[in-house]
Amino acid sequence: DAVRKNGLRMVETTGTRLAHPHILHHEELGTLTKPFDVVLLCVKSYDTEWAVKAVAPHLAPHGFVASLQNGINESRIAAIVGVERTVGVGISTIGANATEPGEVVRTSSRGGSAHTVFRVGEIDGRMTPRIAALVELLNLVDSAKATDNLMGERWSKLVINSITHGLAVTTGLNSRALMASQALRPLTIRLAAEGVRAGRAQRLKLVDIYGAEADTWLAAERGESQALADIEKGLQARYVRATEDERPSAALDVMRGRRSELEFTGGALVSTGSTAPSTSVGAPCPCLFSSSWTGGGLGMTCGADGMRGGVVTMGTGLLLG
Repeated sequence: DAVRKNGLRMVETTGTRLAHPHILHHEELGTLTKPFDVVLLCVKSYDTEWAVKAVAPHLAPHGFVASLQNGINESRIAAIVGVERTVGVGISTIGANATEPGEVVRTSSRGGSAHTVFRVGEIDGRMTPRIAALVELLNLVDSAKATDNLMGERWSKLVINSITHGLAVTTGLNSRALMASQALRPLTIRLAAEGVRAGRAQRLKLVDIYGAEADTWLAAERGESQALADIEKGLQARYVRATEDERPSAALDVMRGRRSELEFTGGALVSTGSTAPSTSVGAPCPCLFSSSWTGGGLGMTCGADGMRGGVVTMGTGLLLG
């Protein structure tokens, strides 16, 4: 209703724009007179099934659903509309906040030529005309490219989520503070390394995580000085792009008293739906297990062997010694 009345106000780091899109409530989909060529799915991961079922009858014969969500939801979408109608878009380090009805604030500067934000791909890695068309469309928002490695992109994004989501919920820190915190750095590295090992166990081709190669995070966990320096460089680059208003989505959810996606981000790395601190492929993730379920109130404790003597208690507070 707010968008219909006043338009959609988009506040970027470079200025403000006002748009007046044709907007429908999901209960009004029956009033559509033309089918969708493409649906950009931007709902929370836990709303995937019902949202796809709602739009599926309104897809054009050549239409498809493109997931721009956190988590890995392509298989759940494909189960409803078919693999041939499912596309994925990995979004790498973009910050935005729906501050009030009808207003969206972008809380990080554009990636541009320095960092590609949108990575568009088919599930099977093929390069298709629809992927090229979607890349062209998303380039109007920020830098975009086609990828033949959608699952590698997806998993690498989950590792990024796992670094910040649980910690932001637990500590209350914003994104810039998380990137800058030296006290949290051993845990940041440990979380990333666990996610990398779990991805490698599935034979995924991981891409850069906060500007550093996957192997660099493993080397940093071992204390190698060059790797530690490379991690700092990558985190500093992300720090510069973020504003003071940027917080990971899980933290914003908790602040607003709504359900978070922790079970679909860090929780997916551990193993979706599991209550044991190991993945289905046998790569233990004790810190990810603790961090991912903080928002659920389980209050798990993460032992910190290999973390320079630190101890991290998730759920009630955080101590580093």
